[in-house]
Amino acid sequence: MPGLMAYLGIHTATSQTSLTLLYEGKLFTETFQRRSSETDNLIITIDTLCQRAGMDFRDLAAIAVTTGPGHYLGIRVGVTTASMLREALQKPVYGVPTLDALLPTAAEGVYLSLVPARKGHWHACLLRVLWQPAAGLDMSASSAMLGTGWGYSTLTNSFVIAEAALGKTLGRFHAPITVCGEIPLSGFDIDETLLAKQKLMVRYVPTQVDTGRLAHLAKHRCDAGDSGGVLVPYYGYDAV
Repeated sequence: MPGLMAYLGIHTATSQTSLTLLYEGKLFTETFQRRSSETDNLIITIDTLCQRAGMDFRDLAAIAVTTGPGHYLGIRVGVTTASMLREALQKPVYGVPTLDALLPTAAEGVYLSLVPARKGHWHACLLRVLWQPAAGLDMSASSAMLGTGWGYSTLTNSFVIAEAALGKTLGRFHAPITVCGEIPLSGFDIDETLLAKQKLMVRYVPTQVDTGRLAHLAKHRCDAGDSGGVLVPYYGYDAV
């Protein structure tokens, strides 16, 4: 139907590439493992998604895309594709850090978000999630990704940490912490004895980027009049 707007979420920064189109309140998603032909296929996949939804490519109203850290080629492809669409359609595009987008369904607390870097190392970021955050706190513009009433702030910039140092780092905390992201449920080289001595409760929650949430975020920011801006990819010095 003419005049209806659609919103697109793009994630290409990790092992799983995902695209979600939000159109007429429905989500249309394509998910596949990263592959070498990704550069050639991404625009085609977006066009196929639009056809599935029964809409015109030009009805895209806004786009949200993960900007890194993560896989070098994947980040470059995702950011370049979103930037091309911004120029071609003259519609806003919003960048979301990968480590932010890996936050699980909202629950209050401190999170250590992780995504693989080079062997034995992880890209990491500490974030705090709050329900109905108090006025004056510096909440991320992407907080709506977590749902109405939720907010989050970044406690650190993205950094790279050796897996062997994770236990010592977690042992510095004096409150429960959730480790999330593209992590294994077992196999970490973490000194659990150290954590036990610190009496620290650590939860491990493997997560993937939900591009449905990115599409809803694009709608939220577009409806709020956010004009977006130039995308700045973040590869990290240990990009994989």
